[in-house]
Formats: sequence, C-alpha cells, structure tokens
Amino acid sequence: FAFQIHFDTTKKNTEVTPAENMNAISSPLGYSGHYGIFPQQSAVETSELLERLSVMRKQECIYRVDDYLQNIPQHSTNVDAWCRSKMVLWCYSVIDYVSFNRETVLIAISYLDRFISTRSERARLVVKDRREYQLAAMTSLYMAIKLFEPKKINMECLAELSRGSYTSSDLSGMEADMLFDLKWYLNGPTAVSFLEHYVSLLPVGTFGTTANRALILENARYEIELSVTQYNLVTQAPSNIAVVALINSIQRMTSVKSIRGERSRIMKSIKFFTGIDPCDLSLGFLITRMHNLRREQTLVLSRRSSPISSVPTNYEQSKVQVPSQPQQASCGHSSPNSCVANH
Repeated sequence: FAFQIHFDTTKKNTEVTPAENMNAISSPLGYSGHYGIFPQQSAVETSELLERLSVMRKQECIYRVDDYLQNIPQHSTNVDAWCRSKMVLWCYSVIDYVSFNRETVLIAISYLDRFISTRSERARLVVKDRREYQLAAMTSLYMAIKLFEPKKINMECLAELSRGSYTSSDLSGMEADMLFDLKWYLNGPTAVSFLEHYVSLLPVGTFGTTANRALILENARYEIELSVTQYNLVTQAPSNIAVVALINSIQRMTSVKSIRGERSRIMKSIKFFTGIDPCDLSLGFLITRMHNLRREQTLVLSRRSSPISSVPTNYEQSKVQVPSQPQQASCGHSSPNSCVANH
C-alpha cells in the first residue's frame, strides 16, 4: 500500500434531540467541536449539549458489551485478550496510513465486541477460531469506514491485506452475519463523542486560553485510543471511559503549581454536567488503569502510527511494533489511489 490519499475530512454538524429515534443518534464523528476553538456556550447551547448527553447515556445502554471471553478456555485456537489487542493495533495502522479518523477504530471494535457478545452461532464460531476472528475484525473496520469516513477502502483491496487468507466474498458474508446479529445498531456514541461534549462544557477560559482546552481534548483522546487495546476495559461504558480520560488529562495539565488551583473548579464542573464525582472511590481502578496506559503502550501506539502492514497471522505474546515501512502487499491495481474510493 505505497500510496497517498488527499481528501476532505470536514465533519458534518448534526443536531440530536430526545425525540429522535434512539438508533438514529448523530454520527459519533459528527460533533463540530473537534479540535476547534471552544467559544463560550450560551445558556441555550449548554442546555442543548446537556440534553444530547442525556440521550447519549440512554443510548449507550443499548450498545453495551459483555465479558465474552470470561468462559472461553485458554487454547491455541481460541481468541484471547492479546488477539484482540493485536487486531486493534492493526486497525489503527490502517486508519493512520490512509489519514482517516482514529475514532473509526473505536466504532469498528465496538462492532466486533458487540457482535461476539450476541453469542450467535457465527459469533460462537468466531471466538473459538482465530482465523474467523481476524476476518470479523477486518470486516468491522470495513463497515466502520464505509459508514463514517468520506472515502471507503475497496473490499478487494482489504482482502489482499490478508495475504490470501480471505476473499471479498468472505468479507461480504461476514458483514451480512454481523449486521444481522447487531440488528443494524451501528451508530452508538463513542467515548470520543462523549469527551467532545464534556470538553465543550468545561469552564470557559481554562488556564486563561482556549488553546489549553484543545490540549486537554488532545491528551484525553489519546488515552481513549489507548484504552481500546485493553480487553479488561471492554465492559466499561463509553461515558465512563471519557470522564476518566478527561480527569487524567486535566490532572496532567494542572500539575504546574501556578495553575493547580484551577483543578478543583474544573472537577466540580465535571461532576455537575456528567453526574459522576471525580473523587468517587469506585472510579479509582479505572483512573489508575487508564493513567498507566501511556507508560505501557508508548512504544506500541504513538499518536500517529507508521504505514500499514498485512493483517497479523500469528499471536506471539510480545509487543506488536508497527513497521516503519509498509510490507509490499500489492493490490494489483495500476493506480495507487484505486484502493480508496469515494462514497
């Protein structure tokens, strides 16, 4: 995949009200505050943001994930947490190389986790067969890209990344099974969508400039991206993941003595608009676990990974390094841009 793509990734602005169908919430990628300037919210705008958050919290209950590996015995052919982590990292490498939004990986892995949580006949086969699991992970990424990115990856090209293990027919067959088992629930809120709403509600002028609020968002987003690799966080609600990432980011940003006094005011605002107390002891494990992710994952997932590799075919118990150069996996297309197509 030695090619470059240039396209517009401008987000669309969508409004959501409780009157809308619960399965038709705005796109997780569609919030307009992403990495932008955070103007002071009017009372009406704040009320609308809080209303949207309320709807999103109700909706995330529909998209919950079970601990589907709990009763799966350890076996060389069975899927385990490391298999999942390795496929998550591969998904990030694909997304990074084609300059798509990393939130698309969160959506794809949500499809994968929820599909296996259905415990359908196909899902039970997937969790006990690593080859099937790879196919499901690749299909999940294809579905997420097709729905939420301005351009899509050609299915034949994606199949080529499997180094001959799967065909486009295998991918389309898995896609049909996943859509059926997920009952077409494909648009749930992600931790990033919660985070973007939360950051917009932070006290205006935090630390004196709006730029620092963008840094809070940037650091919290990266922590959320890291959290996706961890199976032991799979049952956590996206809203909780977002709150903890925000808390950890704020704590890092307020570690400087001159601005440490701002922390208390900001934490109080988080409690007000999320309903979650940052000092709640029940959050202790999650806060610590996510705080440590940076130290554990720095060499595995940078803020932007290197070019993509072929889909992993083995699951050695060692850290997965994304190669500095893409493996020579040719899709057989004459044009380097023909693997990615407009919707």
